Amino acid sequence: MLTFFEPPTWCRDASDLQIVATSRGDDIINEFGDCKILFEAFGVTADMEENKALYPNFDAMLLTISQSRSIEIGCVGFIAMYMLLQFGDDGFFPSFFFYRGYKRWIRASQCVILIMLLLSILIGNTTFNPFLRMAILGTFLRGFQRELLTLIKMIPDVLYVLSMLGIIVLFYAWFGVVMFVDSPQGRTFPNLLEGMWTLWISVTTA
Repeated sequence: MLTFFEPPTWCRDASDLQIVATSRGDDIINEFGDCKILFEAFGVTADMEENKALYPNFDAMLLTISQSRSIEIGCVGFIAMYMLLQFGDDGFFPSFFFYRGYKRWIRASQCVILIMLLLSILIGNTTFNPFLRMAILGTFLRGFQRELLTLIKMIPDVLYVLSMLGIIVLFYAWFGVVMFVDSPQGRTFPNLLEGMWTLWISVTTA
């Protein structure tokens, strides 16, 4: 949930984007990075619509960077205390806490992800934190783990279908590059990779 209300990581650092209007004041930059300025920007969109929000966001950015960091530190501390209590319930014996088999993998994953979250907060690079949050949540949800294991078991069967689809996309992309060379349609198939990408979009989303 924190990801929906905090400033996105891609627009936090003003020094990376170099587009901050200094007349807006340092407080806005320090609290939201470039995000507040970008999300309030209006202009002409790619489809030539004027006076439109360039970064639609539904005003969902309710937290500042410092508030988001404080909440995340609190959540990491809560999870760490919960795991410490589990460790105590196992008599503070690592052999019981990291019991062999499935339990060992889950507990080890929880410790590694928790350390990575803490380091990312301390360093200030939170790019992968949304993914780490979902990962550590998944280690506590038995239902999610069962569904994930089922999905992993299905991968070999799905790979056969996807490989056939990939061969078909590759063939028709090559066909389009050869057939539409020096023609208006050739803009869609300028080379093999872009032709495959165009066909993949057509198959999956268009």
